[in-house]
Amino acid sequence: MTARIEWSELRALIAARIPQPVIQRLASVPPAELKHLRPQLKALRTELRGELRSGDMGRYAAAYDQLAPLYLAGIMSSGSPAEALNWLTSNWLKDATWCLERGGSTNPNLRSVLQLLLPEHRDNAWQQDLAVRLANWLPDSGDPHLWEVLDGLVFWSGAVIPATDGYIVGWVRQGGNVRYDRPGRTDVREWLVQHGSRPSIPHHTTLLDWLGAEPRLAEFVPRLFEVADIGTALADEYAARFGPDNEWPKALTKLTDEGVLNRGELLDLCLAKLLRGDRPGNLRGFVMLYEELAPTLDEIAPRLSTYIGIAAGGAGTVAKIAQAALRDLDDADRLDTEVLLDIAVAVLARPEKNLATTQLAWLDAAARRDPATAGQVLRAAATAFTHPGSTVQERAVRLVVKHAKAADAALLAELLEAANNLDAAFRDEARRALGAEETSSHPGIEIPPLPDYQPRVMPPPIGSVWELAEFSVPALADRPVDPLDAERILEAVVVEYDRDPQALAEALKPLALRYPAEQLQGWEQRAVPGALRCLFDAVLGRDRRSALVMDELYRGRNGFPPAPHWATLYRTHELVEYFVSGSARIPCLLATPTGGDGSIDPAVLVQRLESYAKFAAVPLPLDLEQALLRLPVEAAREIVKTDPVIAGRPGTTFVANIGAGRLEFPVFEGFAVRNIGDAEQFSGSPNFEMPVPRIAPHFSAASEPGQSPLYTVLTTTPDPFHVRAFAGYAGGWQGPGEPAAYWPSLLPHHSEIVAAHAIPGLYQQATDRSRSINPVLPLLAETSGRPGPVVHLAVAYGLAAGRPENRVAAIDAIFTLATRTLLDTKQLGALLGDLWIGQMIKSNRLLASLNEAARAGLPREVLGVVASTLPAVAAQPSARGLPDLLVLGSECAAATGSTLKIPELDGLAELRKPARVAAEARRLRQILSGDA
Repeated sequence: MTARIEWSELRALIAARIPQPVIQRLASVPPAELKHLRPQLKALRTELRGELRSGDMGRYAAAYDQLAPLYLAGIMSSGSPAEALNWLTSNWLKDATWCLERGGSTNPNLRSVLQLLLPEHRDNAWQQDLAVRLANWLPDSGDPHLWEVLDGLVFWSGAVIPATDGYIVGWVRQGGNVRYDRPGRTDVREWLVQHGSRPSIPHHTTLLDWLGAEPRLAEFVPRLFEVADIGTALADEYAARFGPDNEWPKALTKLTDEGVLNRGELLDLCLAKLLRGDRPGNLRGFVMLYEELAPTLDEIAPRLSTYIGIAAGGAGTVAKIAQAALRDLDDADRLDTEVLLDIAVAVLARPEKNLATTQLAWLDAAARRDPATAGQVLRAAATAFTHPGSTVQERAVRLVVKHAKAADAALLAELLEAANNLDAAFRDEARRALGAEETSSHPGIEIPPLPDYQPRVMPPPIGSVWELAEFSVPALADRPVDPLDAERILEAVVVEYDRDPQALAEALKPLALRYPAEQLQGWEQRAVPGALRCLFDAVLGRDRRSALVMDELYRGRNGFPPAPHWATLYRTHELVEYFVSGSARIPCLLATPTGGDGSIDPAVLVQRLESYAKFAAVPLPLDLEQALLRLPVEAAREIVKTDPVIAGRPGTTFVANIGAGRLEFPVFEGFAVRNIGDAEQFSGSPNFEMPVPRIAPHFSAASEPGQSPLYTVLTTTPDPFHVRAFAGYAGGWQGPGEPAAYWPSLLPHHSEIVAAHAIPGLYQQATDRSRSINPVLPLLAETSGRPGPVVHLAVAYGLAAGRPENRVAAIDAIFTLATRTLLDTKQLGALLGDLWIGQMIKSNRLLASLNEAARAGLPREVLGVVASTLPAVAAQPSARGLPDLLVLGSECAAATGSTLKIPELDGLAELRKPARVAAEARRLRQILSGDA
């Protein structure tokens, strides 16, 4: 008889951290004899979890190493299946490493855990109950670790478990692993046979054999079409390497050929899944299964309604398959004309161009095959007049023109009405073909004038310490802080501290409970929310700044200078130093903007300096510098020369240079161009070169760049020849991410310099080297500085960004510049043409953005951009997207009634190939001539 196990003994075994002694001590003891240990085990679990959350790495490591023996003891001492499930399903059991007696550690051994559930003192009913509970517990996405435990438990106990989503996911995953047969690798059932008393089972080397031996196959296969994300596993691209019997679609089809599965039922299940739809990657597996089944016409015909539903509402790739099957029925003369027309109307209402053009070709063939149906065909084809694709509308017009003679008077009137929905580029041609009266002129569509520009305004100041505390909560939670809101917070802290330091401290104390009391991490202090935490701590008398981080703030990292938004961090940490050191009072901040673009009214700055004079206060150096940088240069120079608070006092070199007129901002000197064939050294390695085609601005160096960290970080523009800056490894230049929203407000009168900072990140977004969010362009378009070539280059890259929301930001910038009459369409178009031909951007994205801008109310501006883009693109008539560019020009020209002269159209119109380029050039030329 085994001696009673006391808690002190088990606790010592757990503290020793090694699971095997715990297993050996408890394995032969019935759970009833371990009942007295259960409360202590649960209490220890709570204690160790607390240690894991302590933040002390030593305590964390000591607790972590005890987890595996603790949870094993919990499983073995469990009385009910529910209690065992609680221990068994903990992530700590599955993730915690197992310490070894000889030293070191290994991954969790869940097959050993399975053995703990199968001793003789656990009866079969207990094991079956646990199996059912575990099957119901499995997450819908599956759990590969516990699925194997469950499968072993089912095999051992004979439990009949529900086919839950989690179990089916694991079952499919196991089927995919059968192909990896090799000596020493067995599935859990074979492993149990080797280590237990169960009879031998067949060894399967292919998925087909494994499926054929599954007794519940008829029950599990329908679940494949119900469980989420199974299709991805069915489309396993590596399975083909192991032969067709290891590919799910082929194995399932072969089982229908052998009579194991019902072919009709499998086809119905597959079609139903395709009709319901799913994400594209998941549908791929079911598409492969459908293609493997290869339904015959006799199988397609009785399922006609399902195929029509898929063609009308299924995903694009799936609708294409259904459309092809229905076309095969029609070619075999097994499809009624009425059904064909219903299909056409449904498909032409979809946005996909390829489906629509295929359907129009099908309608054309039907009209030629049976001229009596031509009138009905025209009515169906007119559905495409509202299609968003211009090429689809053009093809529909061609079809109507071709068969217009078959239309009676009533149908002609109906088609004329539908033609009003066509884009302007095709409307007149369709109306002429349908017998409408000629118009003597082409005035275009009346376009409302652009709205008056409404500049962004600076929000009102924060009014009290309690409003400040409430307003700062999101910032302290590491959420992005709007640049103007950050300025309001800094201003309010200074003002409220000057008014009543004790009241400010009382209001900020509750905020300290919202974030950890330990030292802030370095990366946090390099972001505005973390810097604000340092500021609030300083108000409360604590200094949590890291000397290393402070050093990095001023010297940059990895050889790259700090990014422009670090100017805000400099000022924030300057305030931290002010509060920590207990310096003389300052009544307000000088650099708080008065305009929504970050600018400061010179008269307001003079008033602020007067309050400094009243209290004999000395401005903080960086605060003064930022205030002067938010003024026009001449206004800043006048204030420095005349204001008594600044003039005649010792100041920084930066301020002295402003007063003496020696401060020079970087000047744009031209664009540096790197073409596709240009190879550049990457990361300083002569053995690694990469082509980085790009256009980037080159600026002259700022005067005395080392005189001020704030001035330096704002005016040191990226080196256009530094390949890493444009390859996505740019340190402080990696933006523009969310912090780039600060940049325009820091230099509101120098938009070209701000745009230069943004170019590397915008280039990365346009070339898919970065997927970050771009907040800088709309704000840049609102600044007081006059936009020049660099701003227009930034917009050009933005129009071709990979993320749609970034392209929308560029469109917003165009709209703002247009409403301010600052958009230079010739400059923007010329840059777009160079980027296009240099393969530095993707033309489809650019065209989508320009289309959206035209529809948003800028057709005149977009036409100007198109005209200026054409000289570069027309030099390569085979350039991808050129026909669509010409179509866009036609739409804008027809909408505006423009008679703009575009010389390149004559040469394009005379081309023999590409034929579509010539046709679209002739159409645009005709519209611009007023003869359309």
